[in-house]
Amino acid sequence: MKLKDFLQENILLMDGAMGTYYQQLQEHKEDIAELATISQPEVILNIHKEYLAAGADIIRTNTFAVNSVVLPGVSDDVRNDLLRKACKLAKQAVAEEKLRTGRECFVAADIGPVAGGERAAEEILSEYYRMCDVFLDEGMDVFWLETFSSMEFVPEILSYIKEKAPEAFCSVSFCINKNGFTTAGQKAERLLFAEGLRQADAIGFNCGIGSVHMKSVLEKCKLPKDVFVLAAPNAGYAETFSSRAVFLNSAGYFGDNMAETAELGVDIVGGCCGTMPSFIREIRKKISGKKNVERISREEYEKVLAEAKKPADATGIQNSENSLSAGVQNKLKEKLLRGEKVIAVELDPPYNADGEKLLACAQTLSKYPVDVLTFADSPMGRSRADSTLTALHICSQTGMQVIPHICCRDRNVIAMRSLLLGAHMNGLRNLLIVTGDPVPGDDRKTVTGVFDYNSIRFMNYVTEMNKELFPEDTFFFGGALNYNFPNGEKVAERMEKKMAAGCSFFLTQPVFSDEDIERIKWLKERTGAKILAGILPPVSLKNASFIRNEMAGMNVPDEVLAMYRADMTREEGEIAGAEIAKGLMKKLDPFVDGYYFMLPFNRVSLMERILCE
Repeated sequence: MKLKDFLQENILLMDGAMGTYYQQLQEHKEDIAELATISQPEVILNIHKEYLAAGADIIRTNTFAVNSVVLPGVSDDVRNDLLRKACKLAKQAVAEEKLRTGRECFVAADIGPVAGGERAAEEILSEYYRMCDVFLDEGMDVFWLETFSSMEFVPEILSYIKEKAPEAFCSVSFCINKNGFTTAGQKAERLLFAEGLRQADAIGFNCGIGSVHMKSVLEKCKLPKDVFVLAAPNAGYAETFSSRAVFLNSAGYFGDNMAETAELGVDIVGGCCGTMPSFIREIRKKISGKKNVERISREEYEKVLAEAKKPADATGIQNSENSLSAGVQNKLKEKLLRGEKVIAVELDPPYNADGEKLLACAQTLSKYPVDVLTFADSPMGRSRADSTLTALHICSQTGMQVIPHICCRDRNVIAMRSLLLGAHMNGLRNLLIVTGDPVPGDDRKTVTGVFDYNSIRFMNYVTEMNKELFPEDTFFFGGALNYNFPNGEKVAERMEKKMAAGCSFFLTQPVFSDEDIERIKWLKERTGAKILAGILPPVSLKNASFIRNEMAGMNVPDEVLAMYRADMTREEGEIAGAEIAKGLMKKLDPFVDGYYFMLPFNRVSLMERILCE
């Protein structure tokens, strides 16, 4: 019997968690269950058999973590061997179950996410394809892509499998939180109807949350009519004991919740982390026949969304002037949309809690034609007052538009989302999203960089939040542009990735030379991006020499140094810096969309000389 045929008439009961159950057994020898496929095949075989005896209709191969990220020291040949042997063990368990009971059960080739990091997409996809090829060679016709945090790479994997095995059954499940969002900010219901998943036969959710929250998320979702829906939550929420995740043994409670989840019309139910054969047995006792519930097609779902109030464009750049957000007025966004030059000035938050000097600087700048103030997020990995709180404080005191830099280095997924919700609640609408400088080497023993996101992944996340939470009053965000790389095409490609993720403008590294200007001009022509050119006017010979010799990627030419003397007064230094800035602005003016001033030591008096003289 084909799996699709089975699902037409029955609820499919999956197995539970291989990894956490293996770890709970006293006989385990490996830290990673997947390695036990070779070192302890009898243990893995018995686990499969236990799940089948508990009533599972389908088991997954012990291959979730057989990849170069979890097993970096293992060669491709060994990983391929693990995949093959895992298939054979799972098939053996199913064959023995059929001999024992006459039941026909199924085996799914289990594929977990291969974390991207900074690896090229081609390299990551190549690893997925290699795994698929091994499974296909082993005769696998059911594929289970599970615990993905976003759709990235999934459409390509589905296409690859379907091209080689058109009749293969492909299931995709995403890890979500209690609010029904993935860590990439994608909403559960939208994933069920995602256009990019048309080749999936089943779509659903696993891991991340317990059974009651899984049921709660699915209660709020419309269900698609053209794919099967699956749910495989964790046993609950784990406690850590002796460096291991420990779950409560609440099999009866879990079974009740999963039976109620099946009543919603869910086609496939099972368990993830912490679920043991006893959990599957409880589900088997409590689920009844398949439920016929109202479902809609992808096309009908899109019509439902279209009938709701149309969201504003996530980036805002393509909108007409008359379709600006109906929420908080965003003068920065409006000015960029009109094609007017924008003046941004960066101020450094203090190292202590004394904000009086910073406020005085902002008040001075409010008298000049400055459009927006930006605030760095602990640059160079040295702690300063929080950029977002500082920006909100200055905005409340001066009424000026502000852009805090949001750095991915210091906050995990939970903290980043909380920050955005609080910022939006307080009227903040502009952001600069950066990956962030690494933690200084001398601090790495005690300070840890988080980097749950890089800038592009976080931009995608903010775009998803704009769609789901703030469709009429979106965040308007930009990114950093370090143009100073030999391969300009690579820089342009990274810019385009950011723009595709919702980035609406770029603030560049400081510009000093004609060569810098030509690079920015080329990038502007190549990408069509909105660019605010960075200008850092030195205020002394010492300052200029420091920038030239100690700030990586900043090319201060000889002619700039020649404008300073060691015996210059403060005023003379500022006059020289202002002249340099005005000369750069004149050269950049034909093609940039504005200027981003970085003032040494928050020397705001420079701006009067630059803008008003």
